[in-house]
Amino acid sequence: MTNSFHNQLRGFVKSQIFSGTVYVTVGMFIGSVFAYLLQIFLARSLSVTDFGVFTALLSVSFVVGVVSTALLTSLVKVVSDLSSKRKNRELTSLFVSLSAGLIVWLVVFAAAPFIANFLVMDGVSVFLMFGFFVGVTILSVIPSGYLQGLLKFKQYAIFSIITPAIRLLLPIVAISAGFGVSGVFGGMGLAVVTSYFLALYFIRNNLTSYKKMDLKPIYKKLLTFSGAVLFVQVGMTLLNNVDVILVKHYFDGVTAGLYSGLVTVGKVLLFGASTVGAVMFPLVSSAYSSGKSYFKAFRPLLIIQSGVTAVGIVFFALFPRFITTIMFGQKYLAVVEYLPRFAFFVGMYVLINFFILFFLAIEKMVIPLILLPAILAQIAAIVLFHDSIFTIINVNLAVSASLLLGVVLYYIKNVHISNSTRI
Repeated sequence: MTNSFHNQLRGFVKSQIFSGTVYVTVGMFIGSVFAYLLQIFLARSLSVTDFGVFTALLSVSFVVGVVSTALLTSLVKVVSDLSSKRKNRELTSLFVSLSAGLIVWLVVFAAAPFIANFLVMDGVSVFLMFGFFVGVTILSVIPSGYLQGLLKFKQYAIFSIITPAIRLLLPIVAISAGFGVSGVFGGMGLAVVTSYFLALYFIRNNLTSYKKMDLKPIYKKLLTFSGAVLFVQVGMTLLNNVDVILVKHYFDGVTAGLYSGLVTVGKVLLFGASTVGAVMFPLVSSAYSSGKSYFKAFRPLLIIQSGVTAVGIVFFALFPRFITTIMFGQKYLAVVEYLPRFAFFVGMYVLINFFILFFLAIEKMVIPLILLPAILAQIAAIVLFHDSIFTIINVNLAVSASLLLGVVLYYIKNVHISNSTRI
C-alpha cells in the first residue's frame, strides 16, 4: 500500500500536470510581483485621485478588451487541437493571418470623450496613450495563446515574468520624466509590443515556412467558439471590474481612490491563485480533443486550486493590515477593515473562473445562461444600493456566492454524474 502510494506520488510529480503547474505558478507569481510593484509605485507616486483615474481606466481596458480575452481563450483551444494533430502548417498560416488582421485594433480609442465624462475626468489627452495600450494589448493575444495551446509551460512562465518586468520599468521611467498617467499607459503599451516579439521567439520552432491555406474551417471553429467565450468573458470581466467603474462614478475621488487600493491589494489573491486554471485549460482541452480522459488532469488540479484559494483567503483574513502596509504604506490603511471580506469575494471569483474554463475546455457552452443574470443583478444592485463601500462588497459577495453555487451544481449534474460510470 505504501509503495503503491509512493509510486503514484512519484508519477504525479513527474507528470506534465505537476511540472506545468509549478512552472506557470512560479512564473505568474513572479510576474504578479512585478505587476504589483508597479501598482505600489503608482499608488505612492500619484495622488490618490490620479491613482483612482488610472485604476478606473485599467478596469475600462479590461471591459473593452473582453473581445481579445475571448479570442485568447478560443485561440488556446484551437491551437491545442491543431497541435495534438501535428498540423504545423495550419498553425503557421493561422498565426500570420491573425497578426495581419488585428492591426486594425491599433486605431485610437474612439470613445474617449464619453468615458472621460462618465468617469468625471477633465480632458481627454490621456486617452491617446490609453488607446495605444488597448490596441497593442489585443494584438499581443496571439503569441500568448500559442504558448499556452502548444503546452509550452516553461516558456510561458518566462514570458509571464519578463513581460510585467518590462511593464514595470517603462512606466517608472515615464513617471520619473514627469509624463503622469499618460506616460504610464504609453510605457505599458511599449512593454506589450516587446512581449509580442518575445513570445514569437519562443514559438519559432513550431512554425514552418508560410504557405497560404484555406483556413475557413479553422476560422469557423475559432469564431464559433469565440462567440460562446465572448459571453463568458463579458460576464467574468464585468463581475471583476464593474464595481470599480461604478464606485468611480458614484463616490468622490478620494473614496474611489481608496477603493481602487482595496481592489489592487485584494487582487493579489486573484493573480496568485488563478495560475492553476492557465495550466488546466490547455491540458483538458487537448485531452478532450484527443478523446482521452480529461478527468485525470482536471481532478488533481481542482484539488490544488481549491487548496491554494483557501490558503489565500485565510492569509488575507488574518493579516489585512500587514498586507496593506507592505503594499501601499500608511496612505491606504482605511481599507484594512474591508480587505478580509473582499478577499473572500476574490477567492470565489477564482473558483468560478476555474470551473468555467473547464466547461469551455470540454465544450459545454451553456455557461452564459448562468453568468449573465448574475452580472445583471450585480449591476442593478450597485446602482440601487451604493451608500457605502461595505454595501458594494456585500453585493459582490452575494452575487459571487450564488454564481459559485450555480456552476458547482451544473458540474455535479451535467459532468460529474454523467461521467462517473465511464471515467
